[in-house]
Amino acid sequence: MGKTFAIAIGINQYQHFQPLNYAQQDAQALWDLWTQRLGIPSNQCFLLTDSAQAINGQSTYPERETLQNWLDYLSGDGPMADSPLQPGDYLWCFFSGYGVSHNGQDYLMPVDGNPENIETTGLSLRWLFTCLQHAPCDRVFVFLDMNRPASIQSGSLLGTHTATLAREMGIPTFLSCQPSEISHETADLRQGIFTQAVLEALRSEQVQTLAELEDYLQKRVPELCDHHLQPIQNPLLVVSPPEKIHQPLVPILGQSTPTSSATVPFPTTLKPAESAIAPKPTAKEPPPQEDSGFWKQLILACFGIAALLLAGVFLTNRTAFTGNPQAPQVATPGATDPGAAPVATDPGAAPVATDPGVTAVVPPVDPGETPPIRNPRPSILSHLPPLQRPLLAPFRLPLRQSPPLHPHRLDPPPHRPPTKNC
Repeated sequence: MGKTFAIAIGINQYQHFQPLNYAQQDAQALWDLWTQRLGIPSNQCFLLTDSAQAINGQSTYPERETLQNWLDYLSGDGPMADSPLQPGDYLWCFFSGYGVSHNGQDYLMPVDGNPENIETTGLSLRWLFTCLQHAPCDRVFVFLDMNRPASIQSGSLLGTHTATLAREMGIPTFLSCQPSEISHETADLRQGIFTQAVLEALRSEQVQTLAELEDYLQKRVPELCDHHLQPIQNPLLVVSPPEKIHQPLVPILGQSTPTSSATVPFPTTLKPAESAIAPKPTAKEPPPQEDSGFWKQLILACFGIAALLLAGVFLTNRTAFTGNPQAPQVATPGATDPGAAPVATDPGAAPVATDPGVTAVVPPVDPGETPPIRNPRPSILSHLPPLQRPLLAPFRLPLRQSPPLHPHRLDPPPHRPPTKNC
């Protein structure tokens, strides 16, 4: 049985693009699956990320020159040592990062890719497929999880040219989404949705062919998008000729870890690790972003409602905010100021006997005039703070008022001597 080789590329901290969140984790998770679950020897799996360790002293920092050197090494092209691949072997190539469509050509953006000079700083998909086509192995599988940078607006759709190249060169290629869609990553999974579905399929050990893997991804990727409130994306498999869709994946899933500790020889013309790590950015990974704008819209709506309520309270109680008028003072019976001037009363008013020791004066009432209401029952809202009265005003209940007291009823009854019955 042939050997299986794999190369995983994941880039988060770009030098000229907005950093991604989980592209590096995608490549690391797939590398862990290859080496731990599927039993592929670690010296046959190459991990190229922002923080990957050097391999036998060779740089793994994913800049353009380093990526070209490693791919040339696997294919045997260029001034490199002989490729470790042999007839009967399998090669997996995985990329997670930014992809750009420029002048009708698709490019993978390395860590040093510059949007101002895409043709000379990007990795052309045509060059990549040509390099993989020359690899001395039986089967090559390509997985591309390309994110579109928001800073670049292109007239052509990313992935259209890639699908055409894969069909022309006969390399089975999985795209994370259709050319008219966008590939998503989520903070809940801390991975890209497409990569998560690929990991689940390979872990299940029930996927044996490309057709079975395609069926699984076509169902699982939209489910993950819907579950994590992301726009739907549908993966795309390009196979030519169509008979290749039944190629088995058993050599990858069924390969056991060899007991031999022999290492794969590495070329001496690769870029040394020390010179590549020097310009490596030290910026920390940005915090996870929200999955969608749903929660942001909900929070903004709540703030808007709260602002309207506060504005209504302020307008209703603006007198309390701008200048709180003093409440009228109510005189308490029996409590008088010794230094206050005596109050002039009407000499024609009749005295009112209310409490022993207290003399109440009631002004005369015209017979044709409605007698005033004396001692009305206080409102239940009078004891509330000023700010709460307008809010409870609609719930004010009509209070029954005490019947007016006629002033003559306040006079003591005339003294009549007792009469004796004859």
